[in-house]
Amino acid sequence: MKKMFSIVVILSMIFTQFSQSIAMAAGSVGAGEDIAVSLEKEGTTENSTFKVVISEEIDELNVTYPKNSNYSDYFVGNDQATITNNKESHSLNINSLENTKEIRFALKDLTEGENLIKIEGFKEKKINSNEGFYVPITFKR
Repeated sequence: MKKMFSIVVILSMIFTQFSQSIAMAAGSVGAGEDIAVSLEKEGTTENSTFKVVISEEIDELNVTYPKNSNYSDYFVGNDQATITNNKESHSLNINSLENTKEIRFALKDLTEGENLIKIEGFKEKKINSNEGFYVPITFKR
């Protein structure tokens, strides 16, 4: 019996090393007065898509992502919205969000454990003082 239990434990440890990590944070993971952020479906450390719902008070967003991760070249917004990825500062600048209700972008290469993503909303190039907040995303096997 002890031998069988040991084999099961060893096999489960081996299989968990090869499985993808999933985000423990599902649904709404961050919200401010004019911005709400959620992680779509089950995000993984390899690729996670974020949905950002914004109010009319925001015309630009700045998203700072963890240094070990990258922007995965996935962005959905209105036709006028543009996104600029600054790899050196690990940030996304999303402009021309007038008349936009929501956007989506994806990050890849996140790590297990807590990942902090800073989101700042701007109106007419001035930060909306209520809209600088961190979104903690935790990945666990």
